[in-house]
Amino acid sequence: MSDREDRLLRLREALEDHSTEGITILAAEPSRFIFAIILSIVGFLLAALLWSFFGRADVIVSAPGQLAPDSEVRRFYAPIEGELVDVFIAEGQPVNAGDVLARLNARGAIQVAANALEADLQLAEARRESERFPARRQLLQRQVEALERQIEIARSQHQKRIAEGMAKLGEAQQAKLEEARGNLEKARRVLEVARGELARYQRLFNREGGGGVSKSQVEDKRSEVVVAQADFKLAEARLGELDFQLSSEYAQARADLEGSDQQLTELQIQKDKLIDQIQYEENRVLVALRSAQLEAEAASRVRFENIDEENFLRILAPVTGLITDLQYTQPGDKVQANTPLGGIAAADARPVMEIEISEADRAFLRIGLEVKMKFNAFAYQRYGFISGTLEYISPSTRVSDTIQLPVYKGRVALERDYFEVEQERIPLRYGMRGTAEVVVRQRRIIDLALDPFRKLKG
Repeated sequence: MSDREDRLLRLREALEDHSTEGITILAAEPSRFIFAIILSIVGFLLAALLWSFFGRADVIVSAPGQLAPDSEVRRFYAPIEGELVDVFIAEGQPVNAGDVLARLNARGAIQVAANALEADLQLAEARRESERFPARRQLLQRQVEALERQIEIARSQHQKRIAEGMAKLGEAQQAKLEEARGNLEKARRVLEVARGELARYQRLFNREGGGGVSKSQVEDKRSEVVVAQADFKLAEARLGELDFQLSSEYAQARADLEGSDQQLTELQIQKDKLIDQIQYEENRVLVALRSAQLEAEAASRVRFENIDEENFLRILAPVTGLITDLQYTQPGDKVQANTPLGGIAAADARPVMEIEISEADRAFLRIGLEVKMKFNAFAYQRYGFISGTLEYISPSTRVSDTIQLPVYKGRVALERDYFEVEQERIPLRYGMRGTAEVVVRQRRIIDLALDPFRKLKG
């Protein structure tokens, strides 16, 4: 009971601190206007919640980028080390091929130019030899053709000797042998007949009364046997002599055939040597020409035409275009050999924005989407944006040089390459950085509102 009395006492004390008007306000009911405002706010929130389920908003992908030419930037170099004397160009300046970009105080330029001149002379000699070689090759080819004809004739004669020579030789030798054997056989028969006659006459002579045969007749028959024996031995000797002679002729014929085959082989070897010589000389001429070209190309970094009357080396523009950047601008700068002094974009190159697309933003991007580009050099709130079209996305990622994360490379074509400021066109410059914004799709507003919570949950 005491607690209740204490609370009532404190309420009474609180009311005593207010005036009658304050107590009236505290005790009065809320006005209908305030109630209507509260209801309107609640209704608006409910309508917004309902609209978020059906309303859609653009999903925008932003990618940083830099303005660059759509073609490769041609770098120009100092061919040898030296000290920068003059610079005649500035970034953004157009130049023509052969224009003097800078002068370099290079002490070794004259010697390098002399080497280049010597290399040019060697190249000219190699080219002359290369031009003369077709006539030389034609001459050697005619020699090869002549040898081919000789080989064909020698082969034909060799085959003819093989096919006819040995056959005719064999027939002639066979005929001589047959004749000699016939003579020997005839002498043998004569000898046998003579011996038979001698034996018959001797039997008759040895009979009583002499058998009607005289001694002189027996001696005659004995003489005939002696003559027949001599004829037989002579025929036998002639057959042996003929056999030896025919063997010698056959061996000589074989030797002639082997000599003919050896001649044919030597002709073939000469032909092969000529063919190898043609190939060797052709390769030698080609290698000499290529070597001279490489030496001349390597030595052509500096020529006497590049050295002015003050013995300073002139750096010339390799192509026609626009200077995109300069690495050295102050006279006295030390320049190393083969160090790029700057870059030149082709004269017909169109400016594009090269962008880096993060992996998270790649899914819904596609070539042909409209792009809005905002450049840091031109405030968006004042100068607006430049429209363009996404025309290229790299097929794979590479590590970005700025954020050190994997990104896709993209390229955006510009509708125009200038901003209009007070009716004056201010051109965009290569190297200007900016942001490319691309509307990739539309999503429900409720989904966009719930994304942060989904990320926290995930």
